Amino acid sequence: MKKNIFAVAMGMAALCACTKQVKFTPQNATLYAGDSIQVSVENAGATPKLLSENTFVATVDETSGWIKAKHVGETNVYCDYDANSTAAENVAKCKVTVQPRYTYYTEPVTDWTMTKEQLVAKLGEPTADNMENGDGYLRYGDITKDEFIMEYGFGGGRLLGAALLHKKLTMKEVQPFLAERYASVPESDDYFTAVFMNADNEDDATTYIVAQEHATNCINDPILVTYTYAGDEDL
Repeated sequence: MKKNIFAVAMGMAALCACTKQVKFTPQNATLYAGDSIQVSVENAGATPKLLSENTFVATVDETSGWIKAKHVGETNVYCDYDANSTAAENVAKCKVTVQPRYTYYTEPVTDWTMTKEQLVAKLGEPTADNMENGDGYLRYGDITKDEFIMEYGFGGGRLLGAALLHKKLTMKEVQPFLAERYASVPESDDYFTAVFMNADNEDDATTYIVAQEHATNCINDPILVTYTYAGDEDL
């Protein structure tokens, strides 16, 4: 009888060893764009292959575990050490948060599927409404009194672009603000203009962001930052 009990105990010990959960150290990482951190994986039976769910936010070296923060956002770095299993204990994740250094303004809504009604429901009644048959613009703020205003442009009944006019910001501030959130389009830059996109290459981009100094004749010559839909196809 004792022999059987011993055999069962040994079997249970082997089972526990086989199902020991794989996990990252650390399991969460908060970084600024440009920062790096190295993670390791515990309890994996072999050297795991590491991947990032969103390489625009952060990348990871698949063998060394070095994570590089690229743009503001969240992603998971994960490994699956048993490709034939979908059990939770066979998948380990490290949540990576890339936080902003700069918070000069709240960015506009860039959901290019939105209608006027949906935008107003989200942001409230605009200061100015110049819309007819789904085309035109909505304005939030008064440039003569407010530090900045936001204007949303519509075409074909849906949102196509947004423009920020800011009286106090300069390109010295706006460029790093945008650079930690978006990828630069360097061939389009000059001293007064900087162009960005929300993907690593133009084929994948859905939004272009253009920052310009001395682009208007408005009071105090505010900086202009425009966000426009980059796709060719209808949404």
